[in-house]
Amino acid sequence: MIQIRNPIIIFLLIFLYNCGYSPVYNNSKNNDIKLNITSISGDNSFNNQIKTYAKLYSNLNSKNEYELTINSDYEKITISKNSEGVATSYKIIATANFTVNMNGKNKDINFQETIKLDNNQDTFKENTYEKSLQRNFASSIIKKLIIRILQDSDN
Repeated sequence: MIQIRNPIIIFLLIFLYNCGYSPVYNNSKNNDIKLNITSISGDNSFNNQIKTYAKLYSNLNSKNEYELTINSDYEKITISKNSEGVATSYKIIATANFTVNMNGKNKDINFQETIKLDNNQDTFKENTYEKSLQRNFASSIIKKLIIRILQDSDN
């Protein structure tokens, strides 16, 4: 005979399984969009991340095709320095400006992600973390872009 040791966990599993929960970006409607990048300018590293996520979230077989022009900017700004002049905190700002061709009309859509972070004495860890932030910013921006395109195409 199986003993149930924690009925709260079982209840939560059953509740979440049957409550109709589904991830926002797992909706099949979101997969019915194809993003074609026609022109791209700005920060090369950030643009590569944006292109990667645009391909990842696009359905190559979709008939709902949108052409994108992308202009991005990625800045790391020193916020404060210590008495020796060494930076102690930074502000990272990632901006992406899209021009989307929707049904023959161009629509400008802009997004910006910002985070403040403290200087890490280990530059390798800091660079790794910054690259991770850049990937997360690009993913977030593309997800927001897809949601905006789908909202505007429904109207």
